[in-house]
Amino acid sequence: MWVSFDLLEFAANVVYFIPLTVLSTLLFGRSRWWFAVLIAVALSMAIEVGQLMFISARFATLQDVLANTIGSVIGAGIVLVAKKRMPRVEEA
Repeated sequence: MWVSFDLLEFAANVVYFIPLTVLSTLLFGRSRWWFAVLIAVALSMAIEVGQLMFISARFATLQDVLANTIGSVIGAGIVLVAKKRMPRVEEA
């Protein structure tokens, strides 16, 4: 079978961080998309450190941080592309 648990877990970690970064990018604005990604990476690292220190049944991995980072970049990219393609609405 070509879909392994590791691949599924990696994909889930990517998907989990997309909505977080979409919302963060909308909050901080297009010019600060990198800040939304930075916050997501810091959160991911904090989660992994928390797992390492407090949850013996879980394993902290750099692969999870990488997957979360990829998800955060995708989330920011979605906002950047969507805002670029949306027509500007003039305020009255």
